[in-house]
Amino acid sequence: MVEGVTYYPPRRAGLVANLTVLVILGLFGAAGLWRAAHASIGPSFLLYLLPTLLAVVVIPLLTYRIYALWVASYHLERDGIRLRWGLRYEDIPMDQVQWVLPLSDVGLMLPWLRWPGAILGNIRHPYLGRVEFQAASAGELIIIALAQQAFAISPADPAAFLKTYQRYTELGSLTPIPSRSVYPSLAINRVWADRPARLLLLADLLVSMILLAWISLAVPGLASASQGSQPVQPLRLLLLPVLNSFIFLADFLIGLFLFRKNDAPLPALPSGQTLAYLVWSGGVFTALLFLISAYSLLYPI
Repeated sequence: MVEGVTYYPPRRAGLVANLTVLVILGLFGAAGLWRAAHASIGPSFLLYLLPTLLAVVVIPLLTYRIYALWVASYHLERDGIRLRWGLRYEDIPMDQVQWVLPLSDVGLMLPWLRWPGAILGNIRHPYLGRVEFQAASAGELIIIALAQQAFAISPADPAAFLKTYQRYTELGSLTPIPSRSVYPSLAINRVWADRPARLLLLADLLVSMILLAWISLAVPGLASASQGSQPVQPLRLLLLPVLNSFIFLADFLIGLFLFRKNDAPLPALPSGQTLAYLVWSGGVFTALLFLISAYSLLYPI
């Protein structure tokens, strides 16, 4: 009995491009942070801090893009098609598929927002309805048409994908797979519905907001703070909430990834949810350490 065939999008170009930007952005962010820590009060401090703020926002997004491309797959079996792109899952029963054709046979505009290794988003088509793109390359896209929507994918070997689909349709479906649509927002909703996870994330966010508000209010009225015997410029205290924000985002994403896994990611390790609790607890502890550091700088003994 044939279990199915899994195809993957072309990954190399997207992974190289995203990893290159990630490394460059990380280096610029680290350099900006180092220069800001040694800059004098004034516009130069904020100018040096801009690459770090950009890295804090963009690096988590790039990390997810890399993860999504790495795990992306298009699985064909006799009873349906299973699409995966990061935290996005779509299971399509074979009896709901109307046809599967190359993009060149359909005539379809691509989403205007494209990134190497990620042609994503939705467009409206007068006949196909909503078309969702889960593709890594614009070359030789495959369109999977349903009754009121369609999916655009980019298997590395589109000819083999079409041939396999044709073979399965000729065999016919005995027991179509259940239809399923899972979006990244559902994973976040699942975390929010879990009481321990919700309390840990709220605690981390609360301490982070207190740290940011406290330093933002304290800095304008200070001439300097002390770090041992060395004077510290007040604006440099803003580095504490910046670093804490980066850690908060990293902890949230890592915990979200682990929380989805019921089983332990490796033998002899706790379950994924338990590891997520530990990661988020570490985020709360780290935020408290930054808060204590801010207090010691603002009110030295």
